[in-house]
Amino acid sequence: MKLLERTVRVYLLYSLLIVLVAIPAFYVIIHEMFMQDVNHVLKQRRDELVAKLNAYPGESSWAFLQAMDENIVIRPLKPNSSTRQRFFNRKQYDAKAGEVEPLRLLSSVAMIHGKPYRIILRQSLIDSEDLSEGILVTQAILLVALLAGLLLINRYQSAKIWHPFYGALRQLRAYDLDKDPRLELESGKIREFQDLNQAILQLVQKNHQVYQNQKGFIENAAHEMQTPLAIFRGKLDLLLQHKSLDQEQAEQIQSISETLDRLQRLNKSLLLISKIENRQFLEKSLVNMGTAGERALEQASDLVQEMQIQVTSELDPATVVAVNPALADILISNLVTNAVIHNVSQGILRLSIRDHTLKVENTGPDLPFDPSRIFDRFQKNPANARSTGLGLAIVKQICEVSGFRINYAFRLPERVHEMTVFFSGQN
Repeated sequence: MKLLERTVRVYLLYSLLIVLVAIPAFYVIIHEMFMQDVNHVLKQRRDELVAKLNAYPGESSWAFLQAMDENIVIRPLKPNSSTRQRFFNRKQYDAKAGEVEPLRLLSSVAMIHGKPYRIILRQSLIDSEDLSEGILVTQAILLVALLAGLLLINRYQSAKIWHPFYGALRQLRAYDLDKDPRLELESGKIREFQDLNQAILQLVQKNHQVYQNQKGFIENAAHEMQTPLAIFRGKLDLLLQHKSLDQEQAEQIQSISETLDRLQRLNKSLLLISKIENRQFLEKSLVNMGTAGERALEQASDLVQEMQIQVTSELDPATVVAVNPALADILISNLVTNAVIHNVSQGILRLSIRDHTLKVENTGPDLPFDPSRIFDRFQKNPANARSTGLGLAIVKQICEVSGFRINYAFRLPERVHEMTVFFSGQN
């Protein structure tokens, strides 16, 4: 949830709560005020009526008065009847208007010519109800208009205030550390955003300097280490061709040569991991993964024949993925090579590339370590001298920078190791 949306949502919920409480409360207050006013009018009418009735000599005139005004009822008080004055509401059908009419009634007892009488007065509430509803509707419209106006003003002001922040965010997302270390950030007049942009610029400059230093170190290390290793290799080859070597010396030099091969592979792998982590393989293009799989199998063919491994493949030429071409070749080659060197003699290797999924399966012994650490650096089987322990670490790094997802599983009872790469990033 965006910060702006969260702020507006809090305001909206609070305003809706106020509206939902204010409108009914306002209606109740207005209605109660009208009832109090009607009650007061009914009391005044009662007092005036009692005074007039006491002035008339007989009940015949009262009957005429009731016939003229249907809202007046005068009758003798029944024995044991309540003398309490009370107000109450009632609805009555009005034949003339053709609708049900709400009424407010006052029932009280008065002494007329020394005798108790019950007097009932009625007052129509149609005008009061209409006025209450009109006031309520007007109040609701005003509150809704006020709420909508506040939301629109707040959204406009917030979007304007936060414009520099979103501008800086867009530039940071599009920023390429390897190409341009400069950023043009708009801070506006907000002090906090000015401080934020200043901190971002300082951080970007420091990161760019660190990146350039590390990139230069990797390039220098690659050059400086490869040259003496190549010289070392050449001199070992010359020693192996010397005629004065006996069997024991030749075996020792051969052991040194194998160690040197492993050191060269280790050096190349570490440099490759550093380059991948530094995002030096940023360029992407559409790569046919099926064709890349064929190249990986062809490169491993000598080792496959040496170990007499049975290879089956299912390579869909329609599987095309946006990825760095060099990383795509390294990814598949490392998985295939790993499946070969960790296989068993006369074992099985299956390579499948289809439905945007790469799957490599191979027979092999159980892992001598926790399977959850299979992608860690230098995690390997000590019994396998061909492994540097970095092949799968490189695969993991390539998947992370390319947006892929990789999964490892070991199936029993076939004792088959399975590596699956989902190019879409979803499992």
